[in-house]
Amino acid sequence: MRAAAAWVLLLVIAGAVAAGCSRPTTACRGPAEEINICMNGRRIEFTERYLPHRHESGSLYVPVEPLARQLRIDVRTVIRGDGQSAIVTVGGRPFDPAMASTAKGVHVHDGQVYVPLRELAAAARLQLDMDAETGTAGFAR
Repeated sequence: MRAAAAWVLLLVIAGAVAAGCSRPTTACRGPAEEINICMNGRRIEFTERYLPHRHESGSLYVPVEPLARQLRIDVRTVIRGDGQSAIVTVGGRPFDPAMASTAKGVHVHDGQVYVPLRELAAAARLQLDMDAETGTAGFAR
């Protein structure tokens, strides 16, 4: 537990440094009921049909392809024949969040592949700053 807390603190500090000594989430707050995701202080927009959501485990899930396009990361997805699961690669490497955490894993809603945000950031080697109070997640390179 202590190691996890130290890792989170390190990510927050690294994100702040990368963003020019301010939290990546600071300039990106939207309405309190929304989940806000930002890159270098700019809000990333999602369509009404494919919005980020929280899983009952508490993990934040994002539609991976629209987010990957805006973050300019190499993500490939193939929806399996069951229509409920998918194979995902990030930067050419297999992506399996279930191996790294207690996250539910990759799943599909209405033909869109969703992945846990924290694990996607780690796989893409992006710094991530999460502000649970405001529902904001900020990326910084």
